[in-house]
Amino acid sequence: MKKFLLTLFSLLFVSTLSFAQRSSITKFEGKPIKGVIVSGAFDVNISLGNNPKASVDFPDGSSNKLTFELTDDNYIRLSYGKNASSLFVSQKNRPRATIVLTQLDYINLSGDAMLIGSGTFESEKLVMNVSGTAFASFVMVDCQESAIIVSGAARIEDVKINATKDMTIEVGGSSKATIAGSAPQIKVVASAASALNLLSFKSPQIEAVTSGTAVIKADVTGKATVITSGVSAFRYTGNGIVSGDGAKRL
Repeated sequence: MKKFLLTLFSLLFVSTLSFAQRSSITKFEGKPIKGVIVSGAFDVNISLGNNPKASVDFPDGSSNKLTFELTDDNYIRLSYGKNASSLFVSQKNRPRATIVLTQLDYINLSGDAMLIGSGTFESEKLVMNVSGTAFASFVMVDCQESAIIVSGAARIEDVKINATKDMTIEVGGSSKATIAGSAPQIKVVASAASALNLLSFKSPQIEAVTSGTAVIKADVTGKATVITSGVSAFRYTGNGIVSGDGAKRL
């Protein structure tokens, strides 16, 4: 899956260059870039490096339709100007951004944003909010704490978070999330028609709440406390101790 997505990402970029004249802007060289805020149909690649910068490739003549800035919190913000989103609907017109960060503290994706990570990032606390029809993949982070929210019809997969302290995950809408990694304690909430896969996530203590038709799948090696309602479910593997109604083995 990873090889396929990376190949697809490259092919889309090549086809974009083939069908339209493009321009690019590079900004914020040497600035301590710590996160991204992306709203709309952008293809974004992020990596960690000692020479931080951000570049955006876009159709000629459209630079005045884009917001490309560094916030006071040192996050790159990418969005469209008022009434400009229709200009970038087709794949050939999607802007493409390449961002080198000094660390990764914040990801906020909305609309039809697509983000691909490369390498392992570091953070004290990672906050990740993915909504709309946005997609994020190949994000690997070593951090102290982490809070992840996935909503709407968004998807995240091939995401790995290793936290040395607590971690929280909340999924809702029809979103789907697959997260690997580890944490000494994890609290998860799944609602509506969402799905959360934690079968490759290791934690000695899991607290899970599900509602609607949501489903959580987890590997329980320590203790798990489960509260379910509606026709939601908590499905698990492992030899740990699970307490609460609505939990069943896979």
